Amino acid sequence: MQVKLISGMVVGLFAAGIAIAQSTASAPATPAATSAETPSAPSDKMARPHHRHGQHIAQLDKDKDGFISRAEAAGHPMLSKGFDTLDSNKDAKLSKEELQAAHQAMRGKHRERADARFKAADKDGDGALSLQEAEAAARERAAQMFERLDANKDGKLTQQEMHAGHGQGHGHDAGQQRKPAKAS
Repeated sequence: MQVKLISGMVVGLFAAGIAIAQSTASAPATPAATSAETPSAPSDKMARPHHRHGQHIAQLDKDKDGFISRAEAAGHPMLSKGFDTLDSNKDAKLSKEELQAAHQAMRGKHRERADARFKAADKDGDGALSLQEAEAAARERAAQMFERLDANKDGKLTQQEMHAGHGQGHGHDAGQQRKPAKAS
C-alpha cells in the first residue's frame, strides 16, 4: 500500500515537473523582458496565488521600508542562508527585484531538471512520453525516494520515516541537502 502511495506521489511530482517546464516555456527568459513590466501590472507569476512575492516581503518587512534586511531575513532560513548571494547590489538589504531575479533563476534550474528528467524518461526519443515511459520513470523515482526515506535501510517505510523525510530535498529542512538522482 505504501509503495502505491509513494508511486502515486512520484507520478504526481513528475507530472508537476513537466507542467512547470511547459509553463515556464512561455515565461520571459531575459531580464529585459521582465523589466518592461509596469509595477502596477502584476506579472504572470505575481498573479498566481503561490507566487505572491509582495505578500512575502510584507510579512518579513517588519519596519515596512519595502526591503528585507539581514535581521528581518534571520527568521527565514533560506533567505538568511543565501542573503549575501541574493543581495546582488550589496546594499545589505533585499529588494523585491532581487527576490524576483532569484526566483526566476530558481525556476530556470527547475526547468532544466524537469527537461532532463523528461529526456531521460523518453526512452524512444520521440519527444513525447508514452504511458509506459511515464510509468517506468515514476517507478524509478519512487524507488529512489523509497531508498532515501528508508532511514534504517530495512526495505520498509514506517510513518515515522515518512514524516522525518517529508520535505527533504525541497528546501524545507534547514541543513538538509537534496541527494542527486542516480543517472540511468
